[in-house]
Amino acid sequence: MWLIKSKFMTSCKRLSEVKWVVVSFVVGCVAPAAWAPLALPFVGLFAAAVLTALVFISRSASQAMAVAMAYGIGLHLMGHGWVFHSLMGPVHAGWLMSLLGTFVFVFYLALFTAIPVGIFKLFSERLPRLFWPWIFAACMILGEFARSVIFNGFSGLSLGYVFVEQLPKHWIAAVGVYGLGWLAYLTAASVALACVYFAVRHVLAAFVYAVLLYGGGFFLAKVQWVAPVGEALKFRLLQSNVRQDDKFRPENRMVQLSNYTTWIKQERADLTLTPETAFPISFNEIPVDYLQSLQSFSEQTGTHLFLGMPVQSGHRGAFNALFHFNPQNKIARYDKVRLMPLGEYTPTGLG
Repeated sequence: MWLIKSKFMTSCKRLSEVKWVVVSFVVGCVAPAAWAPLALPFVGLFAAAVLTALVFISRSASQAMAVAMAYGIGLHLMGHGWVFHSLMGPVHAGWLMSLLGTFVFVFYLALFTAIPVGIFKLFSERLPRLFWPWIFAACMILGEFARSVIFNGFSGLSLGYVFVEQLPKHWIAAVGVYGLGWLAYLTAASVALACVYFAVRHVLAAFVYAVLLYGGGFFLAKVQWVAPVGEALKFRLLQSNVRQDDKFRPENRMVQLSNYTTWIKQERADLTLTPETAFPISFNEIPVDYLQSLQSFSEQTGTHLFLGMPVQSGHRGAFNALFHFNPQNKIARYDKVRLMPLGEYTPTGLG
């Protein structure tokens, strides 16, 4: 066993920094297979374990950050390739600006992998190796959380989301998606530690964390987190079968408005909901008789209507809004203010 460990360490040390970076980039490109539509969670754990192993064997914080940066660029380039199409299509930025914008966006997202890894590498050498997976997992999750907050937030490709259809998903009710992500990183990092620095205690720790990840999900599935109170609410979700490209064509807008109004009034429910911009006309431009008929329906049937439509709000500009028509003859409104860059708004200079 000592000979296997020695050969593994020797082969790792012979790898140049460039090869580490290339390997990390390739693994990052493969990692998005863990999320939908392929939804292969073991790919996510494997990718995280490989990244962690490369970080562990890096000789400096700068080398570890380069490896993590390559992983992050591969991850977000393959996982968020729609950014380029968004810039080329709706934004009409052209080839050069689309490539530049995609690179800047992907580079920015990758920083939330590289910086936590650099911080980990700076402090990990002072700690016993058995604690490395705990610290690494904490740094990575803090990076994911920061990415979800800064500049309106971008939480896509967070590791916890790979388990939404798997047994570990039941952890989310107890610790949230970032708590589950931390446990997943802990498991992957423990496996990496056991491979890089083989020791019985490291193998045992990796086994315990893997059992905790999946076994804990099994037992948490048996917990009843919520209980019904009173009578069940009846609700309706209305979704038109209209292509996005056709939805906002001037000749189709009134047809959409009439169709949704008809569908809403076909049946009473406690809650009736439509998607955002289901009404492809600004609230300010909808004929008054349509709004009055919807409000009258709400009052007469006791139905709460939640309707998505844009709105012009004076000097504040236009918003994607959700309107609530309630049976008490009142209309409330929520304006969507946290927008996804390049998906819902174009950063200055790229439009």
